[in-house]
Amino acid sequence: MSSDQQSANEPSRDGFAFLSAEEVYWRDRQELLESRGYMLRPRYRPDWIPSWRGKPRNAMFQAEDGYRLPFRTSVIDATRMSDGKLVYVKRIDKNSQELQIISFLSSEEMRRDPRNHCVPLLDTIPDPSDPNTAYIVMPFLRYVDSPGFVLVDDVLECLDQVLEGLVFIHDHGIAHRDCAYKNIMMDASSIFPHGFHPIARTKLPDVSGPAPVLPRTSAVRYYLIDFGISTRFTDTDNSSRMVVGTLGLDREPPELSDDVPYDPFKLDVFLIGNMMRREFLEKYANLTMLEPLVERMVHQDPAQRPIAAEAHRQFKQIRRRLSDVVCFVAPLDTFSQLCGDELAWKARQEFLQGRGYMLRPRYHPDWIPSWRGKHPDAAFSAEDGYALPLRTHVIDATRMSDGKLVYLKKVGTESQELQILSYLTSEEMRRDPRNHCVPLLDVFPDAFEPDKAIIVMPFLRYINSPPFERIEDVLECLDQILEGLVFIHDQGVAHRDCAFKNIMMDASGLFPRGFHPIMQHKLPDAQGLAPVLSRDTIPIQYYFIDFGISTRFTADMPKLVVGRNGLDQEPPELSQTAPYDPFKLDVFLIGNIIRRELHANYSNLTMLEPLMNQMVHPDPTQRPTAAEAHRQMRAIRRNVSVLYRYWSLQPRDSVAVVRAFRNVYSLFYSVYRAVF
Repeated sequence: MSSDQQSANEPSRDGFAFLSAEEVYWRDRQELLESRGYMLRPRYRPDWIPSWRGKPRNAMFQAEDGYRLPFRTSVIDATRMSDGKLVYVKRIDKNSQELQIISFLSSEEMRRDPRNHCVPLLDTIPDPSDPNTAYIVMPFLRYVDSPGFVLVDDVLECLDQVLEGLVFIHDHGIAHRDCAYKNIMMDASSIFPHGFHPIARTKLPDVSGPAPVLPRTSAVRYYLIDFGISTRFTDTDNSSRMVVGTLGLDREPPELSDDVPYDPFKLDVFLIGNMMRREFLEKYANLTMLEPLVERMVHQDPAQRPIAAEAHRQFKQIRRRLSDVVCFVAPLDTFSQLCGDELAWKARQEFLQGRGYMLRPRYHPDWIPSWRGKHPDAAFSAEDGYALPLRTHVIDATRMSDGKLVYLKKVGTESQELQILSYLTSEEMRRDPRNHCVPLLDVFPDAFEPDKAIIVMPFLRYINSPPFERIEDVLECLDQILEGLVFIHDQGVAHRDCAFKNIMMDASGLFPRGFHPIMQHKLPDAQGLAPVLSRDTIPIQYYFIDFGISTRFTADMPKLVVGRNGLDQEPPELSQTAPYDPFKLDVFLIGNIIRRELHANYSNLTMLEPLMNQMVHPDPTQRPTAAEAHRQMRAIRRNVSVLYRYWSLQPRDSVAVVRAFRNVYSLFYSVYRAVF
């Protein structure tokens, strides 16, 4: 530990009772701050006497007032006397751009926006001895990794809030210009039930012992801080939103210059992307799903970077695609170690090979990581570096007879899921063109668990991976889904869990060179981006998957169930005790996909609103049956003109210029499709 670090974090024996010049400055303002309701620690009170005086020499190491102010001359911790909350007090120029910006962002109107992740301005105190100085009061914040991240979702929640906050300030014409790691912090007060010391932050407020810490929750708020070099633009001309300057914590952005103007909004995107790269991707092994977004955000050419809204939208898509299963972040030093679930599949590799299915090299008995002996970064680009997602009963494999990618899934031999899937994929059922249930390609007993079987299915992707492009893409998808729902209902089967993640598509035709089963935007060898074709040129099949909680009814059975299991917890009828109609539940679930995944994301799908509203009606008896919903969907589709069907989807957060470009492009493309 350096001497600076030591003095900032742990008392020194020599001269430690003496205050530094910076500490004297704040001691002299203790009475002013107290009169405004803020109390500094005992060390900075005019009558302070070190508590270790007259005690053994090592007493200073256990003394609360033995901890000095860190080397930040403009900031000090304090306690708000009205409620005992820990706050920061910062010295600032009264006429500074920083104060103007933070005051604007903390105005009552701005704080009502839930996207606002700018540090709140709690109070402003003028300095009576200096007309140019004021003191601003803010919540006491910690670095985003203090305490460290435990779950993948901890990281995702942090980044979601940070990107949302960046979109917010950009929407208000503000470029931060210094939103590097140390200027993104969190209010961690909710996870320290007994508080913590502002300097020795692993200890209780009185430093008498370690501070207990709870798991992170959604109550943790992340904030952008320090608008000292930020710029607020009031004009609407994007071409004039340029700056010069090389100030800032992060010196990596290639465009920084004192002479050549650059776009500060694209600089902010780089800074957040670089924080994601340096503080997350380079420290944890199982955050590879963020790589495509980070690569775009830190592109050397600012023009090739996404705007903040695009980056946030792509991040949201990444987060939605992930499993809800709890997943711990994995430090890179464990990256070559297989987890317990991976070891279970590795033990089955030779058995599966004997049945005609080959697992990836990572799960072969003689596997040696391909990056051994290479640069540490080589693990990030190695095909065998991608671990199995935390779905213990599912793994990707290659069918050896034709090289097709498939999914293998362990199910109970006597499970309702296997019985229903076997019935729906029987030869007779498959002849019905309305059947959109995932095909059962093979089934065989598990050699390791006699009460388990392994079923083989096509490898499918989420319906928005790759994203929808045109209105017709959405209409075709919904047509197939509702047709498939009618089919299973006609067979007396209620799915009961047909939420977004349980409706998938066979996208193999869209990827002429294939794709990697984990990093699905990459080629099978993970050495480059996988080329993707337009849905407009390739027929896509959409499927219902996962019949794990489905119910099959015979003609004489009452069509009622109880239970709250399922991915989507919004249906109002879900109950463990009051029976409800599972067929009307299915209608709600599909309607909620339309509402949450399509209508909420695209502004030009208004033609779906009447059907959507009927399907998600709070009263199940007011919802249409699957057949009625499908008939209405067909009518909607027929009424959409040929020109409009091929219109590009308009994301709701698109800027006006982008919307205009899409409309012009759509007009020409639609005319072309109508003619040819």
